[in-house]
Amino acid sequence: MTSDPIESTAKGVTEGLLEWSKDEIKDFIIKFKNKNISFLEDPKIIQIVSEERKTTESELFHKYIKDLNFRTMAILGLTLRKIEKDKSSELQKYRVKIKRKYGTAGLHIVEFFQHGLFSRYIGVMGEFFTSTVDLEKGIDELLSNIEKYVIFIQDNNEEKKICDEIKIRIQANQPSSFIIAGAGGAKNKARKIFDCVFNKISGYVYEKSEDELRITIFLKRS
Repeated sequence: MTSDPIESTAKGVTEGLLEWSKDEIKDFIIKFKNKNISFLEDPKIIQIVSEERKTTESELFHKYIKDLNFRTMAILGLTLRKIEKDKSSELQKYRVKIKRKYGTAGLHIVEFFQHGLFSRYIGVMGEFFTSTVDLEKGIDELLSNIEKYVIFIQDNNEEKKICDEIKIRIQANQPSSFIIAGAGGAKNKARKIFDCVFNKISGYVYEKSEDELRITIFLKRS
């Protein structure tokens, strides 16, 4: 008698699972629940992603971010922030994987959340929006066009070149806000670039925040 193909398949899967260890089964369940970030190929990091989905900050993402890809990138940003102190040597590896998956703009969106800029953006720019719907639209516009509104300064950036580039972006787009961020060895360079930019534009005020890891400067239209 010919066996039922569905029954045979189910039996094969069951027998395969029985051969796995408890840790392997746990890893499989985590990956299945987090299919959209399985490209990271590291069960421990995927576990951190899963934990970050339950944080208070991630609740803000669900409230104000409607695009599911942007939400995933937001959680990846929290994950990079979580591991940047303890696993700093591995940080670049995950950045490369994220860039390969989402492109340069996608990596910058992830960095936006890694730097804690989302909650700061809501705090600094909230007065510019008259309703929750307007705020959601503003966030979607920023994330969809991250290169227009945010720049992450790198150690190897040429100060005058980046200063002129930011000035051109601001003059061309007249954004309600523009963000300059730098981390690690790029913090001092970010300060210098900001000073250069601020002396070349008008109609903007700024708010600056800094800790041991990073500096962030919000330029906002006055």
